[in-house]
Amino acid sequence: MTKNKKILISIAILLVLTASVYFVYGIFFNSSKQYAEIEQQGLNNISGAVKAIEGNNLRVLAQVPDEYTPYTKGGYEYVNKNYVLKTSPSTQMLLFIKDNNFNQLFDLSSIKPGDNFTAVSKENIMNKNELEIVEIIFYK
Repeated sequence: MTKNKKILISIAILLVLTASVYFVYGIFFNSSKQYAEIEQQGLNNISGAVKAIEGNNLRVLAQVPDEYTPYTKGGYEYVNKNYVLKTSPSTQMLLFIKDNNFNQLFDLSSIKPGDNFTAVSKENIMNKNELEIVEIIFYK
């Protein structure tokens, strides 16, 4: 083998190794950074069932991740937790009916205990039991 071929092969191996290191580094550190950003932001979505309607507030039971269980191959463990969801005039309320239609709701008069919902909160749902709701969808 000539000296030039040895140099070219050495350069090729060096390039492959360098690219591999950057690839692994990028995957590991970028995913860790994204996970940290998600953890810092917190969870803002909540789903569950309505237990009671009290004026503009809803008492609900939701299944939420237990923040003290580690992430496993099946995901987080979920626990039942009671919340008070506070609606305001700016809360967007929608009703999803069986025939795939959404209807805008202007008050909670058509909502009954036992109705299922998904809501978006202004706060991290893991930190509080009373949440200001930005958007809520009820399912009938």
